[in-house]
Amino acid sequence: MSAAPADSIADLSHKAKVWLALAFLASTVSTALVGAGINHHFVVVQADDASKKADVRKLEDQVSAFDQLVRVYMMGLNKGEASEAQREAILANAQSQYDFLGTLTPLLDPDARKGVEAYRNRLIEVSSALRKSEDIVSTRAFGQSVSYAIDERAVALSALRRAVGMPEAGSKA
Repeated sequence: MSAAPADSIADLSHKAKVWLALAFLASTVSTALVGAGINHHFVVVQADDASKKADVRKLEDQVSAFDQLVRVYMMGLNKGEASEAQREAILANAQSQYDFLGTLTPLLDPDARKGVEAYRNRLIEVSSALRKSEDIVSTRAFGQSVSYAIDERAVALSALRRAVGMPEAGSKA
């Protein structure tokens, strides 16, 4: 004979009630643990995303400083007042950008990496041309290399911004 199903919890045996309570408790605990794990994962992902965005902003700050350093240096050259300290500051900034871009490159897909590598190569050319320039006449190659670097930089920064989910520079988002 088979036992008839119980109509309520009160009709269950003591052993069945214990198993029911344990099943409910296990279900509640496992749901809480899964929820905590998912929440922790999202917190970690958000922190990582925020860190990557901060890195891109840091690079943009370096780029802005580079532009200002070049501007001041070129004006100084025109007046015959450019200093070795200005040259060294430009070289240090270019090296810093080069190194920092190397740490950001893993964020990118292979096509975007090409743009960043092209900009890194332009930074090498800028540094080389600056080391060779001594006066306004010999600075032409430096100015040209800066111009090329600016073109490549736009592609690199755009790729980095897309990779970390930032809006394009100048867009309203």
